[in-house]
Amino acid sequence: MIHTEEKQIRGFEDVGNSKFFQAHKPTSHGGLSKPQRAHPQESILNMKSINPFLAVLLSLSPLPGLCVPDITAIPLSPSTTTCSGWPQALPRTPDSDSTSYIRFVVAHSDDPGIDGLVLQPRNFSRTTYSGSFPNGTTAVNTNLVVDLLKSNRYAKSVYRCNDGLVGIGASYDPPIWVYRDRLDAQVTTREGGYPLQPYKHVDASTGQEMEGAFLGALNQTTWGFNYVRPGVDECQVNGDGTAYFEARLQGLPLDESIEHFANNSPQFFGFIQAKDWPPADGE
Repeated sequence: MIHTEEKQIRGFEDVGNSKFFQAHKPTSHGGLSKPQRAHPQESILNMKSINPFLAVLLSLSPLPGLCVPDITAIPLSPSTTTCSGWPQALPRTPDSDSTSYIRFVVAHSDDPGIDGLVLQPRNFSRTTYSGSFPNGTTAVNTNLVVDLLKSNRYAKSVYRCNDGLVGIGASYDPPIWVYRDRLDAQVTTREGGYPLQPYKHVDASTGQEMEGAFLGALNQTTWGFNYVRPGVDECQVNGDGTAYFEARLQGLPLDESIEHFANNSPQFFGFIQAKDWPPADGE
């Protein structure tokens, strides 16, 4: 059997059976079961078993509340084979179904400090195996990660949709998908994933529609985020060596046709917006 091992894997915890997946059950409307989501204060108080003095000090500090609203996700596109519903959708013709430039931006997260940061392509290497032995070949795929450099003085990638499939750059190549591993469901160039779709969000408590189009797949739009330090939290990366946040879509079904790799539970949650570029409001 041929399989691949992702080099950014950082642990071997059985996340599928972890307390995170028991407490954060996906809902049918794209969110997580919010009443069961752990609050940061609870996590800090749980540190008593490790360092009681530190836990007391941290528990006295003011902490931000959770910012991810409970929402209902509604697809904006009638299917995954059309660009209709995406921001910047161009007039459809018999020969063309595409968008102009869009960017992917973190929004409404539990850590407002990363709201507004964009998702950028970053290359990762993986070793191909034959059975239990490496066959000596290394493949490279590109994942979209949250870039910590917010300033537009630094070059940012744009994305376009063509015939329902989103890709990187002006030529929408290579195409990107949500990887089918529910434990590591990052946006990636690895083929065979779930097509990205735009969704609108309706606040489940007020019934009001939230502004913007939100990124997701299979009616799931909640993303889990983890801070990654190259060379510390991952084994190998082909990139500029800067830290970043990885983003993984939550609530996907188990796909037994692929090999799953355990990852750490997300540190916090949020959404990803698809936004016009350049922005119409000049932001």
